[in-house]
Amino acid sequence: MKGPVAKSTVEKDADYYRMDHKHRGLALIFNHEHFDSPHLKSRAGTGADFENLYTTLVNLGFVVKPYHDPEFKVIQNAIDEAAEQDYTDADCFVMAVLTHGEDGILHAKDVPYKPKNLWSKFTADNCLTLAGKPKLFFIQACQGDKLDAGVTIRTQVDGHPSNTYSIPLHADFLMAYSTISGNENT
Repeated sequence: MKGPVAKSTVEKDADYYRMDHKHRGLALIFNHEHFDSPHLKSRAGTGADFENLYTTLVNLGFVVKPYHDPEFKVIQNAIDEAAEQDYTDADCFVMAVLTHGEDGILHAKDVPYKPKNLWSKFTADNCLTLAGKPKLFFIQACQGDKLDAGVTIRTQVDGHPSNTYSIPLHADFLMAYSTISGNENT
């Protein structure tokens, strides 16, 4: 038995998503700096990351709803509200989470939670007006306790050594999956 039928403006074999709707879409940012748990340190520098992300999304035409140090119930309510919106005239949806994390866990201000809580309400059967449209989730959080020592890079200008700086070993990666963990393609 098939689920609900969604109406889409994207053809089945389209080479790209339509990005010419009336609105760009909604973007949620959950920015965590301080936590209730004494073993979770404050995230210094997240304010600058938030400001840069917020400005970029606004400049791209998104309606941005920021949440600072939200408790899990606030995150759930924001997600429920966003998933219930009508995206018929929107290009896409974006969610960004800046927080502490562990393998398979993210931290709200008050409790840990599983990342699937972020996207499960936005599946095509739950949020019909986003069916066939990009749903982008950016999670800035550690996934373990190993320190990435990085590598030092020396820049050269006109053949002469200039500045040096370090980058993480896994910099410049974009991880994309055709399905989320625990699922397979049909």
